[in-house]
Parts: sequence; C-alpha cells; structure tokens
Amino acid sequence: MINDELIDILEGKQNTVCKTKRALTEKQRAFVVAFCNPASVVYNNATQSMIKAGYAKKYAAKNIMDLKDNQGVKVAIQKYRAKIAAKMEITRALQESRLNTLYLMAIEQENVVAARGVVSELNDMAGFKRDKAPNPEALAGVRERMEHEEIKYRQEFTISRCKAEAEHDE
Repeated sequence: MINDELIDILEGKQNTVCKTKRALTEKQRAFVVAFCNPASVVYNNATQSMIKAGYAKKYAAKNIMDLKDNQGVKVAIQKYRAKIAAKMEITRALQESRLNTLYLMAIEQENVVAARGVVSELNDMAGFKRDKAPNPEALAGVRERMEHEEIKYRQEFTISRCKAEAEHDE
C-alpha cells in the first residue's frame, strides 16, 4: 500500500522529465516507495523492492537495471528521498530537543546513568563514535595516575596512623 502523503510525489499525469511523458505505473510507484522508504523491510534493495512491488522474481532479477534507469523512476526516487530527508531532519531536531530535555532532567535528579545514556545517544546521532579499542597511551597514563594516587594514599594513611598512635601513647 502506498502512503497517501507521498502519492503527490509519485503521481503526475504528465511526467515532464521523462521523454515518453507517461506517468509511472502502479508497480513502478510501489517499487519507488519500497525502495526509498526507510521503514520498508526491503529499503535500498532494488531486486527485493521490485518483488515487493509485484514483479515476478525472475523478471526482477533480469530487469532491475532497466527499471532503475527509467527516467521517470529516477525522478520519483530523487523526489521521494528529498521528502524523506526533510521529514528526517524535522524528526532529528525534535529527537535532539527531547534528548536535551531528558539530559537536563537527569542532571537535576542527579541520575548519572541516565545522563550518560542521553549523551551517548546524542553522540551517536551526531556521528561521534567512541573507539572501543583500548588506547595504549591513555591506559598507561591512567595506570601511572593510579599508582601515584595509591602511593600518596599509603603515605597519608601511614602518617595519620603514626599520629593516631602517638596521640594514643601520650
């Protein structure tokens, strides 16, 4: 079933770009929707999109390039993707706004785990991926700081213990 809101992109009694000036067939329209819709199971899979649109499997396997080279189909794909991109930007902005609100709520409630989760999601949306592989220089720096802190802690503990024993002996 074709989305009603996108029929205006796919329909058009006269296709001004196509040399044949014919409108897309029902199967061609269904192919464009299946191929371009990110919610579709066959998204960006041309052969499977053709099959979902009603073409026979053998026909789809042999004639996929003919369909993708069809000027009317090319234009419909470009228009559909432009409309989807515009919708995704609105959705992305709304999602970022909601995540920012969640972050502020997590900070107010001192929920560190939730705040970290929100930051991680925002970073993923922005394309920032943390390197999962350990960084040898960073690990060496952490180890050095930990050793330094451990030595400092032991010295402070020893000093405080000596003072406590001295006070106890007096």
